[in-house]
Amino acid sequence: MRLQGKVSLFFGGLFLLIIIQGVFFITHDRRIFHREMADTGRLLAENLAEISRESIASYQFSRLLSQVESIRNKSDVEYISIVNENNLVLADTRSQYEGWIFSGELVRETVIEQDRSTMLVRAPVYILGTLRGNVDIAFSLDSLNQKIKENILVFLLFILFEVAAAILFILVIEIQLVRPLDQLAAKVTDINPNTLHDPIILPSSSSIEITRVSGAIDQMKNNLKKAQDEIISKTKMATMGKIAASFAHEIRNPLEAISGSVEVLSYDIDEKASGFEYIAIIREEIKNLNGYLENFLEFSKTQPVHRIRTRLNQVIEDTLLLLRPLCLKKGITCIRKYYPELADCYADPWLIKRVCMNLLLNSIEAFDEKTDAEDKRVELETANPGSGYVQLIIRDNGSGIAPEHLDKIFDPYYTTKASGSGIGLPVCRQIVEQHDGILTIASHMNDDRAQDEDRAHDWNGTEVRLMLPVFARTADE
Repeated sequence: MRLQGKVSLFFGGLFLLIIIQGVFFITHDRRIFHREMADTGRLLAENLAEISRESIASYQFSRLLSQVESIRNKSDVEYISIVNENNLVLADTRSQYEGWIFSGELVRETVIEQDRSTMLVRAPVYILGTLRGNVDIAFSLDSLNQKIKENILVFLLFILFEVAAAILFILVIEIQLVRPLDQLAAKVTDINPNTLHDPIILPSSSSIEITRVSGAIDQMKNNLKKAQDEIISKTKMATMGKIAASFAHEIRNPLEAISGSVEVLSYDIDEKASGFEYIAIIREEIKNLNGYLENFLEFSKTQPVHRIRTRLNQVIEDTLLLLRPLCLKKGITCIRKYYPELADCYADPWLIKRVCMNLLLNSIEAFDEKTDAEDKRVELETANPGSGYVQLIIRDNGSGIAPEHLDKIFDPYYTTKASGSGIGLPVCRQIVEQHDGILTIASHMNDDRAQDEDRAHDWNGTEVRLMLPVFARTADE
């Protein structure tokens, strides 16, 4: 059953329960009102019968009139009549009926007769044990019926208000929940690899809960897209690794033969002879080919990881020592912001040093195309971010990475550099993932086109975040 049906069924049952309850209470109130009026009438009639005994016995009927007049102004009393044993009207608030004789039998005990508009209470008058007359008091039920009508009207207004509130509630549920849910279900059903980047757009009237669900689905789509891209990237690397291994095996042996043959020929040809310069060219090209083969073999080799307790600050310092001459040559200032109480990480120092070397070289090379840059700087900051990681941030104020390239920088052999191989960052990421770490890169273009967009940022250039697991101390330590 759809949600609208369940809500309608709930309110239908609730209204039925309220109606039954209202009918019960109205009926109960009616009975209480009638009982109160009947008790009041019975008391008046019996009291009047009691005080009328002496007047009837002594034939002082004028006193009966004064007694009747004394209670005629009681609330809701229509008329009061006193008759003797012969049904002769001795006193009546309706003066035209005095002296009349009514047919009918006298009552021997108090009785109450009632129709829709009147309640008649009849009480006997006994003198010395003999029935000598009756006292009749008629009450109007108009005020009682008016009270009941008012109660019914209040109840109907209450029901009407509840119906209006229920309809409004159902409309709100329909507009803020049901329709957005239907649209969300349709959009989720239509999700495919081509729409993973498209955000789910729902009506502005959607409830906060549906908006949160939509946002969670968008986040899930982004995570799915990242996971898909990562799987594709790893698949590419694995495929390229296999191709590289096969390619290197098929080329290296003939290349070694060519290299050996060139060396043999070089022994037989004098260095001053014509054509000896071609041997040097062949040697250089063989060297270049060997370099290309080494790049291919980066994907086929799985570096063994020997993880030990490692001080990340010391690894960074050792890397900077190697790169100091290059930084001095290019006029680059390295700013260190080491966290003094940085936790030790659980890593292979040699491999992490290789990662830091690649990342720092990328930052240094980011200044190659930068013009009019008097303040070239690379900031290195370490921190304990929590969650079982230590963190290294490498931030430069270089030219940055264009948005269209940022999503592809971890793809094998993808490079924007004229002399780049496109394997540095993929290898870095591979090493970091072998350490159960995280490597992310963010960039803000430092050019005129992006200047206005990046005003809110404190820096322009590239920021790399490397997170490595904290070394877990044992009980013996």
